[in-house]
Amino acid sequence: MHFFSYYIRIILTTIVVGFFLFFWIKGPFLSGINFIDNELVFSEYSIPKIIGSKKETKSFGTIKTEESSHSYGNRLLSKKQNKIKSTGLINSKASVNVDISAFKEQFETHLKKVNLPKASIITVLGKPLALFKKDKSVYLETSVYPHHIRGYAGKIDLGIHLNKYGEIQEVYHLKSDETESYLKKIVNKGYFDQYKNISINKETNLDAITGATITSEAIAKIVTVVVEEAKASTILNYVDVNDDEAFSINAKLNKWWILHISLIGFFFLFNFQNKFKKTKNSVLIVNVLSVLYIGFFLNNSFTYVTFIHPFVGTSISMFVGIYALLTILGSIWGKNLYCKFICPYGNAQKLLLKITPTKWQTKFFIPNKWVKRIRDVLAIILIVGVLIGLRNWNNYELFPDLFGMEFFSSGFIVSFGIVLINIKYPLIWCRMLCPTGAVLDAVHKVSNNKLKW
Repeated sequence: MHFFSYYIRIILTTIVVGFFLFFWIKGPFLSGINFIDNELVFSEYSIPKIIGSKKETKSFGTIKTEESSHSYGNRLLSKKQNKIKSTGLINSKASVNVDISAFKEQFETHLKKVNLPKASIITVLGKPLALFKKDKSVYLETSVYPHHIRGYAGKIDLGIHLNKYGEIQEVYHLKSDETESYLKKIVNKGYFDQYKNISINKETNLDAITGATITSEAIAKIVTVVVEEAKASTILNYVDVNDDEAFSINAKLNKWWILHISLIGFFFLFNFQNKFKKTKNSVLIVNVLSVLYIGFFLNNSFTYVTFIHPFVGTSISMFVGIYALLTILGSIWGKNLYCKFICPYGNAQKLLLKITPTKWQTKFFIPNKWVKRIRDVLAIILIVGVLIGLRNWNNYELFPDLFGMEFFSSGFIVSFGIVLINIKYPLIWCRMLCPTGAVLDAVHKVSNNKLKW
């Protein structure tokens, strides 16, 4: 049996390494299964959803009628531009017959919220854009251009302001289901500021944000494909476009990611090796470092969704790929090292238990056998849901909300509440509610030929 398990581990390791190599080289599939397509992609013949109503749901940076409760939600323009009078609605001769009134209301709502002046909303070859006659600049929105690029939690809608010289003046986040703490991170790190003055007639490299790599890379790719399409038709007559020059923006991690992944790798190596005995104090130190470094500093934990991303159009960066590889190998060759020692959310609960009197703790009212089954069923439901198009289910994991420290957000309250419940029912999240733990435990059982229901 020992040799049989060894060969199973070799096979699983080969499959996992091959998986990451394939998608690192080839990139993700253009789109997922999407049996339930709740991510609308608009064509020139479709009418967009008008966002900005009072019923609009709250999310980071979303353009909506009510004022954002987040001070960072309207970073947008640091300097207000001079207001100009609207010149009314203009229909280009090249326009196709579309419902411009829907676009007009959407654009005008967004322009007001991002502190841009009023503009003429026109259509060119069926694509609406806002035209500022005073400075001859153009404003585009990605929602009216079909594309299959996805962020961590699905579609990302952006606004792009171009000047007459063919340069990006600003990129705005309008709407998405991306994790709020990740969006705050890319704003606070100055990610959007890197887009200023980028020429749409050349290739440019930007620094992606560690801890929000998927989101920052997706934004760069969306801007690239939308501007390229706009160059081919919509904006030819309004900004300086050179068709002979290729345009692309690539957001890549700077060299610091090597240090980050090396330190994470050290955590795995320390807990995997048996040469140096692991004492209570050494394990405690690793737990604390995990919470402080991986949790609060990087806010980057591994989740089961990483393996789903290539099938739903989301790229895997080198940092995320190696992190996930270490995690899955830690389950194949170790005893689910990630959940036992590395996970910052799990370690936050364990550290709280260390300072909590044991008399406060109570045995959970559901038998352990059923607790595990509930977690397994929940993991299956979430994985299937994401695969068939329910991309906002990616945000089920609670660690980003805790370590993002948005104290008054619903996500933080729920996440922190689960940690507090842990005082009475130890590790209830890890034991019953964590889909990532269910997946990693299943991998460990398969690799040791112990998988049972």
